[in-house]
Amino acid sequence: MNEFHEIAAVVVSEGNRMQEMVQDQFGASIVADVFEPLTAEAQSLASVSEEVETSLLVVDQIVEEARALGGIEPQ
Repeated sequence: MNEFHEIAAVVVSEGNRMQEMVQDQFGASIVADVFEPLTAEAQSLASVSEEVETSLLVVDQIVEEARALGGIEPQ
């Protein structure tokens, strides 16, 4: 699990906790205006981070294959 997943989990947990304590429109607006967008952003960053990690693995594999074809020793 990457750091963004951990952050998203904390935001969701705190948002849920806040939602449980909400007793008025002001509290509901904090959940809607702060926690919901923050949760979406954290989840989006987690997804992008996963895509980057996957792309880096592919790039590393391609570099190793290119080195093998060229007879270059890994550094």
